[in-house]
Order: sequence, then C-alpha cells, then structure tokens
Amino acid sequence: MDIVNLANTYYLKILLPASRAIAQKIENDDLLIVDAVSYGFIVSHFIDYVWEFQKGKNAEKKRHEVVEDIDKILFDFEGKRFKLGLLRFICSVNNSVKHVELDSKKHNVEICEYHGIINLSAFQEKDGKVWFVTDANEFDYGRIVLRRVTEIFSVEIISDSDGDEIDVASSLYDGDFGMGLSYEEDPYDSSDPSTAIDSMIWHCNPSCIDCGFGDSDCECSTYKFSDDVAEFRPEVRIIDFDGIMGQISGAYKRD
Repeated sequence: MDIVNLANTYYLKILLPASRAIAQKIENDDLLIVDAVSYGFIVSHFIDYVWEFQKGKNAEKKRHEVVEDIDKILFDFEGKRFKLGLLRFICSVNNSVKHVELDSKKHNVEICEYHGIINLSAFQEKDGKVWFVTDANEFDYGRIVLRRVTEIFSVEIISDSDGDEIDVASSLYDGDFGMGLSYEEDPYDSSDPSTAIDSMIWHCNPSCIDCGFGDSDCECSTYKFSDDVAEFRPEVRIIDFDGIMGQISGAYKRD
C-alpha cells in the first residue's frame, strides 16, 4: 500500500474540491446541515490517511495524537477560539453524529464539559447558515469552524525544488502545508507612494479572526462561545507606520 500517493489522491480528488465547494457555500450563505456534516467526515477521513502515514514511522502512534499534532501545527494561533483544538472539536462532532450522541463517560470528557452535550440536534439551519447550538454555545458553525479549515485545505499541492510533488501527509507535520491561507496582505509598495493610503486603510480596518468579517459586519458579539467572551476580535495587521505616514504627508515627523 502506497500511503503517500493514496493520501495525495484523497486530498486532490476529495478534500481539496470539497473544501472549495464548502467555502463557496459559506460565503454565499448557502450551507446546509448535510454539507457541514459531510465535510466534517471528509476532513476526519483525511486524518486517517495522515495517521496511517505516521504509523509507518511510529507503530504506536494513536489517532487522537495525530489530531492533537495537526491542531498544534495548523490551528494553534494566538487568540484561537477552540482551546481544546479545532480538529478535535470537528472529530467530536463527527463521532456524535455517527454514535447518536458523544459519550462523555467513555471519551471526550473535556469536550463535553466545555461545549455541552453534542449530538445532531446541536445543528440548526437558518438563512443559509448552519448554527451550532448547545447550552454553552451558539454560533455560525460554517463561518466560525469550517471556514478556517477550508482555507487551509483549499491549497494546491506544490512541488519541491526538484519538481517532485510534495506529499501532504508528511508536509502537514513539517509545517510546510497550508501556506496559502487567504489572509489579506498589506497593499503597501515602498516603490509606489500612492499605495501608502491604501495600506493605512487596510491597517485601520482589520477582519475578525473568528468570522472573517470586518467590524461593521461581524456578529460574533451576539454568539456564545462556552466561557469565552463573544466579541469582534481583530487580526493583528502590522505596518511600517512612520514610513507610511511619511509617504502620506510630508509634514509628518517621527516622534
């Protein structure tokens, strides 16, 4: 069994197109429960391929350890909303659908304590969105959870310096995967002073790290995130403030 090629094929033929399709549905407010659940299963099955690859290196490797590893590599960013892991949460949701309800006595005790009882009834459809609602949570599941995953798994497989296709299962662990995240880049070009104003506008209007919307469109303050504060949380956008202000106004002086 050539697990490297199988993992790449699964990614290219299933996970990549599914990620792009779900991302489009999220943006168009056209997401259904069947879409959200099916995509969760697709992501979870990809983890099985990565797990099989890792077992070739370490036969004792457990699946939950692979989930934790990928969470740390891809989703362990400053201000992350899912303290117990985003992929771990998705896998728990998948298990709750497959097994009628997540068994808090058997496994995932932390997940149930943090997010409440999870089963299919936690999903609700409204206005083209899929909501995740429990006693502890109420948020747009597609935009808060799936959007970030689709960003990473919408990246084309790239080639190394020798032109050989990089295998996904290995590059996930090397931290070389998911570099195509759709974060907006600073439009400033030091050789073009006219871009200075655009850069300042970009800096002053950050998107929410949770939902991806700007401050005026973000609805996160109306959500419930377990014991976290529900609010607009701007992404950090760093610029050369003095250099840009100098381009905007000749009268500007550094402190």
